[in-house]
This record gives sequence, C-alpha cells and structure tokens, in this order.
Amino acid sequence: MQKGWYAVIVIAILAIIGLGIYFSTKGSSSSTSENTSQPATTTKAEDIIVDGAIATLYYGKGCPHCEKVEKWLTDNKIADKVKYNVKEVWYNKTNSAELSEKAKACNISSDQVGVPFLYDIKNNKCLVGETDVQNFFTAQAK
Repeated sequence: MQKGWYAVIVIAILAIIGLGIYFSTKGSSSSTSENTSQPATTTKAEDIIVDGAIATLYYGKGCPHCEKVEKWLTDNKIADKVKYNVKEVWYNKTNSAELSEKAKACNISSDQVGVPFLYDIKNNKCLVGETDVQNFFTAQAK
C-alpha cells in the first residue's frame, strides 16, 4: 500500500514540474511569436533624430537598397557633413504613417513609395531610391 502512495507522490511532483516547465516555455515562446508576427510600433532605438536636420531618411530594416545607402553614407562620412534624421518604417507604424504623409504632400502615389525615401525638410521635396538619395547627400556635403 505504501508503494502505491510513493508512486502517486512521484507522479504528482513530476506533473507539477512538467506544468511549470510548460508554462514558462509557453510564456517565452508566445512573446517571441508576438514579436515576429506583430512588428513593434515604436522601435525608437533605430531612429536617429538630430537638431537642425535638413532632411529625414526613411528606411526599412532589412531592405537591401537601404543597406547600400547606409554603407555609402558611412563610407563617405556624410553624418559628419550633413545633419539628417533617420527613421525606420517597416517595423514602426508611426514612422510609416509619417512617410505616407510626406509622400502624399509630394504628390507621390502610394504605389510609387518605397525605401530608401528622403524628405528634404528645407525644400519640402521627396526623393525615392538609392541614386536620388545619394545625389542629394553628395550635393549637401559640398
């Protein structure tokens, strides 16, 4: 009879440990899946806001064209010569909405909006694509 109670107690302890592991794993995996299925709306760490900026560069995290522009900006030390903001739009809904408003103000249709996208604050102009963005910064860096 005592052996039966020991078995029940051992099974109960294992069940409690198993439930503890299950719920701790479920909690961490559900937060991970939420992050991948629902992008963050405020990824401020990827935004660079500069006082006196003359332009805002909108980019998408993981965009190959944006990565080329970022490399070009770094290689040419543009940040040392030109004050500009940088805002991520693929994972930040606020920045994405702002980009859409700028494009609309520049009469750019939604099917023509892409990244990299530069809004020239000083002249109220929009530029889309690697070449136009690089040409803008080349002119400003002189």
